[in-house]
Amino acid sequence: MLDSDKDRQDTFELIEQLQAGDEQSAAALFERYMQRLTALARVRMSQKLAARVDPDDIVMSAWRSFFVGARSSRFSIANKNDLWSLLVTITLRKLYRQVDRHTAAIRSVDQEAVSIDGFEFPLEELNQGPSPDAIVAASDLLEFVM
Repeated sequence: MLDSDKDRQDTFELIEQLQAGDEQSAAALFERYMQRLTALARVRMSQKLAARVDPDDIVMSAWRSFFVGARSSRFSIANKNDLWSLLVTITLRKLYRQVDRHTAAIRSVDQEAVSIDGFEFPLEELNQGPSPDAIVAASDLLEFVM
């Protein structure tokens, strides 16, 4: 969903007001773009990463960085269309940092085991079926019960 020309002009004015210290403009920008940024982060995340990290946390971190940078005039937004591009860039960089962090060898999401009722087991072993020893043990138990 692209902004209309009026929305873009309003956004440009809000940015100027934000840089002048107006907190209401910050709230208006937040309200205008929060849902779209969250949807973007959610779509770009794998299911495994989404189990560890909430897309809202990533977007809130991006907003923090944006507001700090905007208040210190670190960002130059000359074109009305630059804000969305800037917010997307900040959000994706925050997301990719989380991906790097959670796929590092020591805490990789690919090494997680699934826990059911407090018993942990890797899914690969579950997919292979019972071992021959387990079949013999179950058979012996069944024979004993009968």
